[in-house]
Amino acid sequence: MGRCILHVGHPKTGSTYLQTVLHLNEEILQQAGFWVPSDFRQFDSYHCRDLAERGQIFSGNMQAVFEAYEAEQPERVNALLHHILHGGAENLILSSELLFYYNYVVWDIARRAASAGYQVLVIAYLMRQDRAAVGDYLQNVRNHGYHGGVLAFLESKRREKHLQYAKVLKAYNLEAPGRALVRTFDPQFLLGGDLLSDFFAVSRCPLKVSDLRLPEGSLNTGLPLEWCEVLRGLNASGDPAAAAIRDAAPPFGTAERARIMEHYFRDDVRDFVLSEYVHENHDLIETYLADRSEQEKAYWLRVAPAGQGVELDANQMAACCARLRSVDELGLT
Repeated sequence: MGRCILHVGHPKTGSTYLQTVLHLNEEILQQAGFWVPSDFRQFDSYHCRDLAERGQIFSGNMQAVFEAYEAEQPERVNALLHHILHGGAENLILSSELLFYYNYVVWDIARRAASAGYQVLVIAYLMRQDRAAVGDYLQNVRNHGYHGGVLAFLESKRREKHLQYAKVLKAYNLEAPGRALVRTFDPQFLLGGDLLSDFFAVSRCPLKVSDLRLPEGSLNTGLPLEWCEVLRGLNASGDPAAAAIRDAAPPFGTAERARIMEHYFRDDVRDFVLSEYVHENHDLIETYLADRSEQEKAYWLRVAPAGQGVELDANQMAACCARLRSVDELGLT
């Protein structure tokens, strides 16, 4: 029986990087017995390999399928999935972080794949909710014009079971021959200490990272703290100049990520994470992580300490605002 490996994210767990690597290495993957469908131009849609070659951001090779479901276009869904599931591939790799919270879509794709003779494996990389809460918030500031606070953002997502991982995964209703595999998105729990090594290992793909062509530079990275705050101000005013901030932000490392957590993960956010998410992680552990180490299980039952706030760096603010106008005009002083 062939295998259909369906990678569903979670968002902000390196999905764009993984997807880009997969499409840059389609030929060597195919030689190893793994097909990564890429070319959907016959459906007036994307050519993922071309996007990867140009370093453009995309949401994986299931983006066209997801959009067809969302637009309620069943004939298009049928055509796309027939193309994917009846190509004769021994192993399929399908990916889109857009799918994670769309339970019925994951269930339907898995059902169709099983009917086409595939054993289904859903792989979800999950970031612990304290980090995920801030990461998802900042993604919405950057890409969706959000300008409120972190707590208001989390409260607005309650109905979607946002970050209630066990509830979302169970709603996939996967039965044999389908199953869901949860990976803890933290280097200490990833095989080989990184996403690529872990994904290829759990997918049982014989390739190693050293065999692969990797993207140049950074892909879909976040914004430094001061740039986030400038962008929030622009989002609040509806200023179209916000694009200049998103497109020109400098890369940053571990120290800046710590500053961001210190600034946004305050007492109120921490209390929300503890009350809304962490108690449910017992179910996540029992259902999906029962075979993992005690260290990994314990990791899911704690959160980071609350931050005390960070004084914004005037020089960084000025560097960001130099593209637009003064800090005073943005009202951020």
